[in-house]
Amino acid sequence: MEATIGFLGFGTMSSSIARGLIASGYSQARIQWYNPTERMAERARDLGLPPRTPSAEYLIAESDIVILGMKPQQAAMSLLPVQSAFRPGQIVVSLLAGLRIGDLAPHFPDGIALVRVMPNTPVALGKGVLGAAVGNQLAPSGRALLNNLLERLGEVIWIDEDQMDALTSVSGSGPAFVYRLIEAFESAAQQQGFSRQAAELMVRQTFVGALELLEDQGGDAAQLRRAVTSKAGMTEAGLRVMDQSDPNGLMRSVLMATAARGAELAAGQDPVDLSQEAAQLVASAQPAARQAAGLSDQEKSDAIEHMAIALDEARSLIVAANREDRLDGERAELSTALMDRLLLDHDRLDAVISDLRAVGGLDDPVGRVLDERRIEDGLMLRKVAVPIGVVAVIYESRPNVTVDAAGLCLRSGNAVILRGGKEAIRTSSALVSAMRTGLERSGLNPNLVQLVPIQDRRFVKHLLTHEEGIQLVVPRGGPGLIRAVITQSRIPVVKHDKGLCSVYIHESAKLEMARSIVLNAKTQRPGVCNAIENLLIDQSIAEDMLPTIASDLAARGVQLRGCPRALPHLPAGMPATAEDWDTEYLDLILSVRVVDGLSEAIEFTQRHSSAHSDAVVAEDSFAARRYLGEVDSAAVYHNASTRFTDGGCFGLGAEVGISTNRLHARGPMGLAELCTYKFQVLGQGQIRS
Repeated sequence: MEATIGFLGFGTMSSSIARGLIASGYSQARIQWYNPTERMAERARDLGLPPRTPSAEYLIAESDIVILGMKPQQAAMSLLPVQSAFRPGQIVVSLLAGLRIGDLAPHFPDGIALVRVMPNTPVALGKGVLGAAVGNQLAPSGRALLNNLLERLGEVIWIDEDQMDALTSVSGSGPAFVYRLIEAFESAAQQQGFSRQAAELMVRQTFVGALELLEDQGGDAAQLRRAVTSKAGMTEAGLRVMDQSDPNGLMRSVLMATAARGAELAAGQDPVDLSQEAAQLVASAQPAARQAAGLSDQEKSDAIEHMAIALDEARSLIVAANREDRLDGERAELSTALMDRLLLDHDRLDAVISDLRAVGGLDDPVGRVLDERRIEDGLMLRKVAVPIGVVAVIYESRPNVTVDAAGLCLRSGNAVILRGGKEAIRTSSALVSAMRTGLERSGLNPNLVQLVPIQDRRFVKHLLTHEEGIQLVVPRGGPGLIRAVITQSRIPVVKHDKGLCSVYIHESAKLEMARSIVLNAKTQRPGVCNAIENLLIDQSIAEDMLPTIASDLAARGVQLRGCPRALPHLPAGMPATAEDWDTEYLDLILSVRVVDGLSEAIEFTQRHSSAHSDAVVAEDSFAARRYLGEVDSAAVYHNASTRFTDGGCFGLGAEVGISTNRLHARGPMGLAELCTYKFQVLGQGQIRS
């Protein structure tokens, strides 16, 4: 009985293999395929294959041999959510250029027989060359089964995996070199006066005939060349010119360059055309955005609930992926703050899912009438909230942003392109895969939520040129990321700048309240953007209050850096430098400054704050009102911790970012900030005179 073959990813090479198998007599009923979208459905129908399987898990469960045909850079995102569907003894064949068996093994449970195969496109005619390398799990019976299958497609060469790049340069890439030579030959023939049709006929038949004659005469190319070359004849004249160009050296250079690129791929250097990949990502978002804009309130709520359910179902995979990301973070010696941002354990995942569900329960912002009035000639003018379109969110290591941004964009009728940091790539991939599963279960386009699978920083530059396809960019991260996005983007940017926040303790403040607020604002989660980095205190109360507050902070492990007037009140404090007042530590470090009253505190805050969140602790209502009025930050607090600057705390469900802009959106960006508006003008035949 024929083995059931499942193609996980049905691109050019997968479909070429399927075509070759079917041409050899293999039953279409024993071949199945799965792609995240139906984009390859027509190609499959042309081959007489059944429709795409309901899910990747279904394909894996029903296949004896699974062939991996996705793009190499998408392998981790595609495989992570379906790991548990594989079973011991199953054969998995990788067609993924540059990914070694050792790279793939962590994505599978124990007992999977991994085989790496590099075919070339003539497999579609049964005339291919297939290099095959095995891991240590393939039993002799499995090798025989696979060999019989591959022999239907052409010549099979079993090699050591270290030879795979060299084989790829000869046979895998070889057809392209032959086609390029044919192109040049045909072009030269046309320059001799032949029509394109005549040139193609002569050149292609010459190649076919020459190869068949080569096989018929014993396969010695040099001998046949000499046999057809008359001394001082036309052929010799042409060969003399060819030899002057050193064809041996040319092909040696071609193969060396091809093999070197294979080594680069194996080392993780991105194999894709970044510009083309960015364009494809944006193009995929367009129909999704149009679908999102037309969804009803209930359809969006239902889809978000399906996403939440899918996240809960995938929790073990998500937490495992996060564990791997954190292990890499430890090896890279990430700071304590970054490691805290990166963490997504079961408790935090529960909170993420809860926040997502909260977004699903919020009022639909789309269609809200923002203004309505009669204007000239009795026309009715309405200002109505509408989705922005496609939103790109570029952020660093916090995986919860992945879910927050996806949920908020969908609820507000937008499609989203997510570009997370490499520190959390496994976690973000698992989260997005689960959410896309939820969207598919809702009958929606999964490209409503897309994750950029490419970590090459140059990709962002290409993405930011698509002003016709992306309507808004939201960067979240450090100053370097923000500057790079603002500098390169042709698209409007609402930036989530660094969180350089502060608390000012006015001379009228109550000690216990000040202690509580400062301790919370600094130590509850020091690695987040609404934690404070600067503490200001009036000179008149510094001696009484500062030692107690410093003792509280020191007990929590906070390192204090003070100005000359603060240092005498800071046991074990260090002198603050000029740079400290403008540094976002995201760690248990706090700069402390003694000021001569309200005016100096406001002036200092205006000069050093990033306009994110700042707070005053004061019982004097006049001082509080003046501080709230003059400090120009997105969120200004009186007698409360800056840690409340958060979409959930502000009743927005979550936020896609905290804007430090002054235009369009400011502070936590919830649903309303992810909408724009348009004017609807209702008339009864009026014309302008």
